[in-house]
Amino acid sequence: MKPGYARLRLDEYCAIEGVNSFGCTLFLTCVMFWTQQRFGYSSAWNLWLNALQGVTYILASRAGGILADRLGYDRQMQGALVCAALALLLGWLPTWRGTPFVVMTLYTLAMGATWPALEAVILHVPGTLTMPQRAGIYNVVWSVTGALGVFISGPLFAWRPSIVFWLPGLLHLGQVAYLRFTARRKCGVRDGRTAMELPHYGNHVAPAVKQQLRHTAWLANATGYLLCAVVFALAPFVGARLGLSVKNAIWLVSVYLITRGLGFVLFWRWEGWHYHVGWNVAAALLTPVCVALVFLVPHVWVAAGALAVYGLSHSLSYAGSLYYSVDSGEEKGAHSGLHEAILGIGICAGPLAGAAGAAVWGAPRAAEWTVLVLAAMVTLGGLAWLYGTKR
Repeated sequence: MKPGYARLRLDEYCAIEGVNSFGCTLFLTCVMFWTQQRFGYSSAWNLWLNALQGVTYILASRAGGILADRLGYDRQMQGALVCAALALLLGWLPTWRGTPFVVMTLYTLAMGATWPALEAVILHVPGTLTMPQRAGIYNVVWSVTGALGVFISGPLFAWRPSIVFWLPGLLHLGQVAYLRFTARRKCGVRDGRTAMELPHYGNHVAPAVKQQLRHTAWLANATGYLLCAVVFALAPFVGARLGLSVKNAIWLVSVYLITRGLGFVLFWRWEGWHYHVGWNVAAALLTPVCVALVFLVPHVWVAAGALAVYGLSHSLSYAGSLYYSVDSGEEKGAHSGLHEAILGIGICAGPLAGAAGAAVWGAPRAAEWTVLVLAAMVTLGGLAWLYGTKR
């Protein structure tokens, strides 16, 4: 049996993906409030924690994608999810200020091996859906379930803070059990072809254009996650500035996640943006403008509106990054891992810049300004390099 063989149906992999996104997002959202409540973490400490997540994810997802092509997607997912559940057990250790950093490192290593395998395996399931259609469905599933995880994480955390560990851990073990149970059934010949065997618009695009659009999407997606990581890390402090409770601060952040999910539905159903420069460049430019409004304008309605537009623009950047990545070679795990590593760069760079700004000039306002300046410089500089000098 080939390592990339898909044992499950597409809808079953999507169900596993949805559970993974829900559990992962629940943990990553609540852990920033847990560190503040249990250990008294400042905004700078939360930013350092997020930066560590980004560094770890860059290495883990790149290596995890390459390894998945060799070991097999199902096999790697099972091992990684068990490791994720075990990592969350460390949250029950006696109070030690460094515990969140240990948990975050181990958990991120596990997720770095899980997500590239999930992205690759859906392309190998026999069926009638093309590559962009499968990528679109994948984006809708993880974003909607992730938004649900954030939306209910506020009330759950207010009810019992320890839920940040035991609920995601149980969900990951449930994924493993489902994978093990379904793998035992006979896998006969199925109708349809893999995504790579079906024609789509990308087959007719010149390699040079593909490369330029792929790099544009990578740039926009990395910047989107650079800012997203900081928005989540500073959510408790932004919420306090706007006079919001913990629950309402989490719900404010969920505006971005909800519109991002709606954007994924739009860009799945409408394929007119595929390999068109204007859409990708517009998404890249909108992102830092929207987050600047969230950080600098002290009105809840402005922050909510800016987060809504931010969600739409980032959904296009992410959709482009994933689609252009898996449309660029045969080893889908390796290319999915590269897409994940690119977003890991953003997850790392944003909090790192914010923490540095907070350390030098004071937190958290200096952290916000530092990140916004970095995002603007990266976006404008990157676009100038791609479309100015590269001709």
